[in-house]
Amino acid sequence: MLRGRTVVSRQLLVLRAELYWLRSGSLPRACRRPNALPKCMHGGTRMIRASAWRILAAAGLACGLILAAPNAPGGEAKATADRVVLSRSLPAMKGNDLKITVLEVAYAPGAASPVHSHPCPVVAYVVSGAIRSQVKGEPDAVYRAGESFFEPANGVHLISANASRTAPAKFLAYFLCDHETKLSVPPVDGPKRDTQSTPQE
Repeated sequence: MLRGRTVVSRQLLVLRAELYWLRSGSLPRACRRPNALPKCMHGGTRMIRASAWRILAAAGLACGLILAAPNAPGGEAKATADRVVLSRSLPAMKGNDLKITVLEVAYAPGAASPVHSHPCPVVAYVVSGAIRSQVKGEPDAVYRAGESFFEPANGVHLISANASRTAPAKFLAYFLCDHETKLSVPPVDGPKRDTQSTPQE
C-alpha cells in the first residue's frame, strides 16, 4: 500500500516539474506542448525526473541551513556569567512576616548620612561612584561600583558617605525585615560621629 502511494507521489512530483517547465519562458515555443516536451528535452522524462529530484534536494538543503542557522557558532548567544557579590548568614527571623524593601540612595559629591542604625539586616550594592562605609566593630572601607557590603540588624552605622568630593555616588539598599519598622532609626548605642568630613577623594 505504501509503495503504491510512493509511486503516485513521484508521478505527481514529475507532473509538477513538467508544468513548471511548460510555464517557464526558458523553453522554445515548440517545446511548450505537453507531448513535445520529452522530445525537446535531452533524455526525455528521465531528465525531468532527475531535475525534479535536484529541486527537491536543493529545497531540503535550504531548509536544513535555515533551521541550523540559529545553532551555528556565529548565531550563538554569548554565555552568561555570574559571580557571588556577597554571602552572609542571617539571624533567625519570623518567616510569616518577611518583607523586602529596596531603597535607592544617592549621594551628591561630598555628601554623607549621620550615624544611624537599621532594625533589619541590610545588603547594599554600589551602582555608581564610591561609597565609604563603616559599621561599629568593623573596619572603615570604600566600596566601588559593582561591590557590595552588609549591615547586621541593629548595627551602628558609623560612616555612610560618598567617598568622593567631586563625583556623585549611588547604591541600592536591600532591607529584609520580619516586622513593621522604620528602615533607619537613631543609633542603638555608641557615640555619634560627624560623617560630613569623611569623603577622601
